[in-house]
Amino acid sequence: TLDYASVRLGRRFRSFFKTLSNRKSARALLDMTDAHLADLGLSRADVRAASFGNDSRFDPTVELASRARINARRMRID
Repeated sequence: TLDYASVRLGRRFRSFFKTLSNRKSARALLDMTDAHLADLGLSRADVRAASFGNDSRFDPTVELASRARINARRMRID
């Protein structure tokens, strides 16, 4: 059971540091121009909402990917 606990703890640490890295990457999107963000299917408001509107344990890249898919669908419809 000690091995199982150490594996779970290791997974939590990896997840925590991956989330920190992804939050840093999401904040870096704010340095991009609006045209570059539009190429990704995102707006500056999307990035702000995903990066700063959530709990620090939340991985914003999940929200950004969802928003990009929704925006792409809207563009196809229009």
